[in-house]
Amino acid sequence: MSAPLRIDAKKGDSFTEFIGRIVKLAPAEVVVLYTTVKGFDFFDVSYLGYWSLICVVLALLSRIFTTDKQWVAIIISTIAFVLWVFMLGDPILAFTLDKTISTMIVAAYTFIVPLVWKG
Repeated sequence: MSAPLRIDAKKGDSFTEFIGRIVKLAPAEVVVLYTTVKGFDFFDVSYLGYWSLICVVLALLSRIFTTDKQWVAIIISTIAFVLWVFMLGDPILAFTLDKTISTMIVAAYTFIVPLVWKG
């Protein structure tokens, strides 16, 4: 007996591929660098905004050199890093966002971008 409400998955659109797109967009190498240096005892918190900006530039450069100049992926990844910094409550230069607002933006961004961008 066939099921009248059967939902067939679209080819190439599985949950595993969705998660794979999220992972590919996350600038993990710069996240690790950012948190490592931020955690050093000698790191003066007054310089955190500058360190965040340096890491934004590094996220941009790392994606330019590793994605074969896929500009949409580069921009998405760099925005993701910026949002992540704000979610931590850290500044970029002197600019900050409320942690609650930035957390909601990160959650929505992380969910929506891989649905829209199939790169």
